[in-house]
Amino acid sequence: MSSVQNLRWKFLQKERFIDYTCDIASTMQLYNEDSIPQILWHKYCVDEFDKPTIDDLTEKMLKPGNLNIYLISQTLKDKEEFKTEKWYGTQFTKQSFSDDLRNSILNKLENKNLDLPKPNIFLPKKTEIISAEKIYQENPVKIKEDKFSTVWFKQNLKFKEPHS
Repeated sequence: MSSVQNLRWKFLQKERFIDYTCDIASTMQLYNEDSIPQILWHKYCVDEFDKPTIDDLTEKMLKPGNLNIYLISQTLKDKEEFKTEKWYGTQFTKQSFSDDLRNSILNKLENKNLDLPKPNIFLPKKTEIISAEKIYQENPVKIKEDKFSTVWFKQNLKFKEPHS
């Protein structure tokens, strides 16, 4: 997770000024004067991985008692049970889970395959740009050719940044 966030921070793209300003203004409410440098990079930097805390939060969130299910339908029976929402006049009702539904949810949540993803081995370890003097060619060079494709390479000398 921290590798991905560090890459996002390192190659951050420009965004709309108003969005960036609003984001920073909101973030400033969370930090005091001693942690001003964190305002810019707080959402991109993961300082440490705390698996027990993540597991604890995940377990708390996945309990049926902490779950809301929203069912939206044009035609529902028993409309007399419905209340009407104050502002938009939307009809709604609140009901507790049946025991069958609660047991079904609990059985689904006990899936041992539900875990954090494995580390991505394809994330780059080094992102420095190789100097152009070492690999400069004026024209593209064919680096692979077979019956399905031909691959050419030419170093990007204008922007000197990785891109896709």
